[in-house]
Amino acid sequence: MNEANPYLTGYNNCNREIEISKFELDAASDKPFYMQLARQLQNAIEQGHHNPQKPLPSTLQLQRALEISGNTAFQAYLHLTRKGLVAWIKGEGFYLASKKRGEKYQ
Repeated sequence: MNEANPYLTGYNNCNREIEISKFELDAASDKPFYMQLARQLQNAIEQGHHNPQKPLPSTLQLQRALEISGNTAFQAYLHLTRKGLVAWIKGEGFYLASKKRGEKYQ
C-alpha cells in the first residue's frame, strides 16, 4: 500500500502531529509565504510528523498560528495537492494523498 507514495512509508502507527508553532515565514525572502509554508509542511510530512489517517492542520489553524491569511494557507495546500502529496476532501480538510490521487489515505 505505501509503495505507491513514498511519503506514506512508515506512517501506519504514527501518533505525532505537525508542530506548526515551529514554522517560520520570512518576509524578506524572495519566495511567497504560501511557497515557504508548503515547503515546511512537506518537510514535516517527509520527516514523519503526521498520522495520515488524521487531517492535516486546518487552514484556520495555520492562519492563526502563523498570522497569515486563510488564502495563503489554502494556496500552500493547493500547491501540495498539485504535487500529489496532499488530497483535499471538501468539508473534511486536507489529508496525505493515497496512491489514488485525490483520495484520502485509508
